[in-house]
Amino acid sequence: MRIKDESLVRGLLVPNMGRLRLPDSLYADIARTGALLRGHFALQSGHHSEYFLRFSQLGWDAEALTNIAQLLLEQPPFRVNEPTFLCSEAAGLFLGSAIARRWTGSKLAVLKMDARKRPTEVLREGVLTPGGDVVVVDDVVTQGRSLETFLKQAQMAEARVQGVLTFAVLKPDEFKARLHAAELSAGWLLEARWPTHPAAECPLCEQDAADLPLPAFELI
Repeated sequence: MRIKDESLVRGLLVPNMGRLRLPDSLYADIARTGALLRGHFALQSGHHSEYFLRFSQLGWDAEALTNIAQLLLEQPPFRVNEPTFLCSEAAGLFLGSAIARRWTGSKLAVLKMDARKRPTEVLREGVLTPGGDVVVVDDVVTQGRSLETFLKQAQMAEARVQGVLTFAVLKPDEFKARLHAAELSAGWLLEARWPTHPAAECPLCEQDAADLPLPAFELI
């Protein structure tokens, strides 16, 4: 079910604590496009969730996508000169392309995805220059496991990952821990207020064992 109630969107998605108040138009765009879904979902991380943020719904909306890219570029938590923005196919490509178009002198590199819509170590387009600056762009992050694939790709090319930009984070504490371990800074707009659960502890599964979760990769 698409959540069209803007007040409910505001209650479930809150601003990144490190940012100023986000514009009302962002929440209006999420509600208008139906990007926030309610149901029973199996996330790429292996966790289950009652809600799912489908960034592609925003990505297909040119005005909403432009606004999101601009918000992320207003106060990036790192300094880079003519970076290569590294993203993956599907929804991540929407955001990566929008950001690259607005950063003077930047380039775009795109990783192929596997059958379950997870980034691989194969470049679909673009190049990473040895010694060049790289910024990883992702649409929605749960706890940041996919970050390892992006970092490995940059390492193979002897490029320097300077930071990460993402629209929303579902488990910010875990994501921050991964960033700290990799000595990286990141900027994001929204954080989820709903819990995710390991599959074995999912309350939705306990309520109705016949209600199988919808795999998130089918929605990307």
